[in-house]
Amino acid sequence: MTLSLGDHVWIPRVGAHKVEVPCPVCFGKKRVTVILGDDTAVAVPCEYCGIGFEGPRGVVTEYREEPGAELMTITGIQTYIAGDGQSTDYTLDRCHREPEDRCFHSKEEAQQAAEKMAAEQKAERESRAESIKNYACKTFSWNAGYHRGAAKASRKQAEYHDRMAELCDARAKSEPKRAQ
Repeated sequence: MTLSLGDHVWIPRVGAHKVEVPCPVCFGKKRVTVILGDDTAVAVPCEYCGIGFEGPRGVVTEYREEPGAELMTITGIQTYIAGDGQSTDYTLDRCHREPEDRCFHSKEEAQQAAEKMAAEQKAERESRAESIKNYACKTFSWNAGYHRGAAKASRKQAEYHDRMAELCDARAKSEPKRAQ
């Protein structure tokens, strides 16, 4: 496509807006079940939707892509020659720069390109969420082990303090009362 200074072209755009969706790890339940090596099932708080908050929320924030097309004017042309051929970039309104293959004569062509870009971004986001979900499960098992150990230590400490309190009560009962 041959373009000149002052020509109008359509540029594909993918704008994002925030939406809250159910957590892909706990599915909105705010907890997950970890099966320990002895086949004991332990429910633990979901850390995926709770990271950075007071606790699990059951939802995560995602950005949904909205494909669109924007009309711009060519204000500059840069041509590069390299060993693998020639490429052209166009400077557009507001000092925006786009390669030649992202400049279209019609809004429909740009809209189709934007929809393709949005689909690619969505696939990448879903792939990333799936790998995070798989990684997050590893931390759940560590946390389950940590909290079980902490609970066991707390029970042991509570038993010690109960025995000490009983000894203090017994001693207080056996001593004569002091005059005040």
